Amino acid sequence: VSALGLADLEQLALRHNPTLAQAAAFIDSARGKALQAGLPLNPTVGINGEQIGADRRAGEWNWFYLQQEIVTGGKLRLSRLKYEQEAYAAEAQACAQRLRVANAIAEGYFHVLAAQRSVENHKRLKANAEDGLKTTEQLANVGQANEPDLLQAKVEVQRAAVALKAAQT
Repeated sequence: VSALGLADLEQLALRHNPTLAQAAAFIDSARGKALQAGLPLNPTVGINGEQIGADRRAGEWNWFYLQQEIVTGGKLRLSRLKYEQEAYAAEAQACAQRLRVANAIAEGYFHVLAAQRSVENHKRLKANAEDGLKTTEQLANVGQANEPDLLQAKVEVQRAAVALKAAQT
């Protein structure tokens, strides 16, 4: 298994993070609202009649009608501008969310790197404590170290082992 670098992890997160897809949907929605807000209103077309087919008669018909509301005073342009600002705000929120995702990935990545280094350092400390114990045992054999020195060296090995296990955890 090949190790992933920070750039690889960021690309994966940016591609698959659901909050970024949601932010893109908000942007599309706001752009759609902006487009719709600037368009003229749809006309209404119909036919109006009363007593249609009552008592086998043709009934009375009012004529065909076409109704169109006309918006004046630049209100459509202002409405579009309002929704364009919402789209701009949604884009800014999406950019901020991308930065939050990238920041979280970088923070986690460096946290893992620090934990790995901590484990490596504790392995070295344990190896040094074991070497110190061997040296103390050799010194005790030739009379250069006493029982408390030997016990202290054993305690240091045990402490280093516990610290290594904690770092691994």
